[in-house]
Amino acid sequence: MPSPTIGEKLTPNYLELFTSKKIRRNIERKRDAMAAIGAAYSSQAQKAFRDERLGDEKWPERFPGRSDKDFINDAGALNELNRGKPVTKRKMDRRPVLRDSGTLAASIDFQPVGENKVRVYATPPADEYAGVHQWGLDDSQPITLLARDTLKEQLRELSGEKSRGGQFGAALRTLGYFFSQDELFISVAERPFLGGTIETLEETARILEEHATKDNTG
Repeated sequence: MPSPTIGEKLTPNYLELFTSKKIRRNIERKRDAMAAIGAAYSSQAQKAFRDERLGDEKWPERFPGRSDKDFINDAGALNELNRGKPVTKRKMDRRPVLRDSGTLAASIDFQPVGENKVRVYATPPADEYAGVHQWGLDDSQPITLLARDTLKEQLRELSGEKSRGGQFGAALRTLGYFFSQDELFISVAERPFLGGTIETLEETARILEEHATKDNTG
């Protein structure tokens, strides 16, 4: 959502905010003002993860359109398996999204660029995949030998139970295709967290007014 007082440039790697020439002529301590605006947008991004929405745009649940029967978050399950960890039952949940580890939300930061610009972005290691979720891009994960061995052992343990793991076991068995593929390809749903909202526009106006010169305020 563009602002009449500040421009937005959204790239695959960061959100850049800048003041117009007319506005910046009336601002004192320009770098401080841009840092305050960057902090406001950074805070808004982190709020988006808590609310699972950016402004009025609500984030879709995991794999929207997929049947609830034996549902499991394939990508999240594979992430655990590739680290040698058994799949957890929360991988059957549709929500919350993008909050399993909290790494992406915690990575959001900002940096003034000169006196008239500030960038809001994800820091490493989350910067490698932040754009995938911001824009809703295609992604892939390797299915490693460690992942297969970990899944095989988990399935073996569940098969020894009378219920064979119940609903969780049934969902886990749908991952059997991991044994015949080397890579998982996913079309990630768009879940924007960088961008302006009514709240950030109001906060931006307040910050610019606070940093306005005396001549501009009268």
